[in-house]
Amino acid sequence: MDNSRNAKKRTETGLRFRSLLLTVSGDYELKQVPPWIAEMAGPWRKASEESAIYAAALLGAADSIYGLKELDHELQEAIFHYKKDASILMPLLMLCIDSAVWKRAQAERPGIRALRRNAFRAVLEQDELRLTHTVWGDLERQWLIRTADEMPAESVLSVPAGDPLHPDSFFEHAARYALPEGILIGRRRVYSPEERLEIIRGAAGARNARDLVTTAIYLYRTFNEDGFAERLKGTHDLGRSNVGRDFGSDKDNLGKQYKEDLILSLSPSESSEDTAASGIFTTQLVLDDDAMARVEKSVEMSYGLSYLTKREQDRLEKLLCTGPHAGTHLHFTDGITETGLLDSPDMFQFHQKITEANRDLYEKNRLTASQSIRALAASFRNAMAAREEHEFVASSHGILRPAKLWNLGRTDNENLFDREVIRDDSAFVVDLLIDASGSQQVRQSMVALQGYIFSEALSMAGIPHRVMSFCTFGDYTVMRRFRDYNDISAKNARIFDYYGSGNNRDGLAVRAAGLELLKRPEENRILIVLSDGMPNDIIVSRKRAKLYPSYSGDYAVHDTAQEIRALRRAGAKVMGIFVGDDSALQDERLAFGTEFAHIRSIDSFAATAAGFLRRELEE
Repeated sequence: MDNSRNAKKRTETGLRFRSLLLTVSGDYELKQVPPWIAEMAGPWRKASEESAIYAAALLGAADSIYGLKELDHELQEAIFHYKKDASILMPLLMLCIDSAVWKRAQAERPGIRALRRNAFRAVLEQDELRLTHTVWGDLERQWLIRTADEMPAESVLSVPAGDPLHPDSFFEHAARYALPEGILIGRRRVYSPEERLEIIRGAAGARNARDLVTTAIYLYRTFNEDGFAERLKGTHDLGRSNVGRDFGSDKDNLGKQYKEDLILSLSPSESSEDTAASGIFTTQLVLDDDAMARVEKSVEMSYGLSYLTKREQDRLEKLLCTGPHAGTHLHFTDGITETGLLDSPDMFQFHQKITEANRDLYEKNRLTASQSIRALAASFRNAMAAREEHEFVASSHGILRPAKLWNLGRTDNENLFDREVIRDDSAFVVDLLIDASGSQQVRQSMVALQGYIFSEALSMAGIPHRVMSFCTFGDYTVMRRFRDYNDISAKNARIFDYYGSGNNRDGLAVRAAGLELLKRPEENRILIVLSDGMPNDIIVSRKRAKLYPSYSGDYAVHDTAQEIRALRRAGAKVMGIFVGDDSALQDERLAFGTEFAHIRSIDSFAATAAGFLRRELEE
């Protein structure tokens, strides 16, 4: 009954969305919202009924002023031609559209201001995880907080004439520096939230769809200078700021201490000129000594205490943190626990909210998930049963086959017997290693669900397995254990604690996971790695920055490939499951060879991993 009511409500909201969009637009021949524009508005449409209705009014006004088809075309051009990350660019463009359109829409429809205020408050309340995971998400949060009560008559910009952000020169400046051939003024500088908010306000003077998208690209470049956002992979901010500390309720500020602890003054410790002169690799974000001194405590507060003793930790780091990983650290944890965070209740609430969001997706898909688990488990059991079936081969000894007695004295065939062949390699163990860097935030609930389905199926089939995630912050690679090899199946649900943040040092994570896997007594040891195909770890201490290249690009991919090959030579089978852009396919192929699968959507992960395992079981 509840599902029926919810479906009916969604249908009614969808009809209201379309009706209002067409009313505000005035173009009743518009059959559907262009696909990229629809995806861009998705988060606001899903957050609440109020935000969905405001999104309809906003897009309708944008259509009447700029044209949604024209905006969709320019957005596709930015994503495919200029290679901008859609997950970053689209929410930024949504803010630019809001800035450019809402006051004009308000002039014709006075109720827009109240609708906008209610929509913004709903998004802040319902979409908190998305707005607190990344620096661009936090920028959206600041826009929603700061402009929710803005009056239509308020000045669009508070900059003097001659400034690049002044309407007289803004779009010429943006067009010059937003495109790839341009060079961003103040390269490698850190933009403050106030400067980024001014860029969004500058969109109010957009003359056409290209101006709007150009502004969003310009804003994007403040996060993504020469691909910086891809390398940073979701770290929260560059430098401490007091912005937003006095806004909103306690609930709005949930996780604020988490962010403050995690940020650790991540501004470059030197100017770009000083950095280049000192020999420090300029593609890295270098933490000064004070910031690095706080990293260890921050890692414990953000990811949980280590389950190893200090002596065990030191021994493993001495063994594993060598070569390209010399000077780094490993942090093995079972995650955040309530008892371990008594001094930081907000942190525990933050992680609880993530877990609830992940579990909510499972509850919405419980029936389908249960069916998938049973089907996968049955296929595993069938493959194992076939592997354990008795096999007989012709032999010169064993059980006599009367039908072959005619060979006596007539042929040289001495294989008159059947001999039973008993396989001694029927035991399997599986390690599932999941990339938990910031790039996974956009799909983290689905990653958790798919990991749970795969783990439950393995448990039902009686196959011992371990599930871990990995991410890197500063010089610390965090290995988060959700369940160990011989844990009871109830532990599988801990994977719903999964969330993405930080960077990823794939080579060290594979090396660390492989160490325990190779100690297992089973004949067949399998490691399955889920990643986005882009190992990147650029936040480093000053000492490491002077001694080692940035762990990104070809250097990181080759290191990951070497670790995978070393593990295979030691007797383990390693498969990569790649969920990412086609541009990283070649890197994934280099790292995993032929043993990898490219999945277009994370919801096919469990089936893909199961297919690989089934193939191994049936060999």
